[in-house]
Amino acid sequence: MSKGIYQLGGISLHSAPVVGESVFLWGGDRPDLPLVHDSPQKRKLLSTIDRLEFRTGRWSSHVTRRTTPPLGPIGSFCTTRNNEIFFFGGYCGHDLCFRNDVNSFNSLTYEWSNIIPTQ
Repeated sequence: MSKGIYQLGGISLHSAPVVGESVFLWGGDRPDLPLVHDSPQKRKLLSTIDRLEFRTGRWSSHVTRRTTPPLGPIGSFCTTRNNEIFFFGGYCGHDLCFRNDVNSFNSLTYEWSNIIPTQ
């Protein structure tokens, strides 16, 4: 590809719901995902979401808003309602750390909200 065109890296076990005329891709297992429960590097990586706009056919990366993004990005389940994407659970990436929290992502404001925390 030519220089300046956004490219996604290798991702598996991710979520990619459709909201309106866009696909939002978040989480998954990536080569650069730190296999720790929490770290500044992991938070930075999980604080971005990729968006494919059907109209233009272009991917873009966006920084999300909230102090702590969900920390169980691998294999989480998601569903949508209006402009909200709801993410449930997911594997943290280390030991047997499976999450049971529910988080919502607002596709208009790019803000995360923790609805039900992991207990």
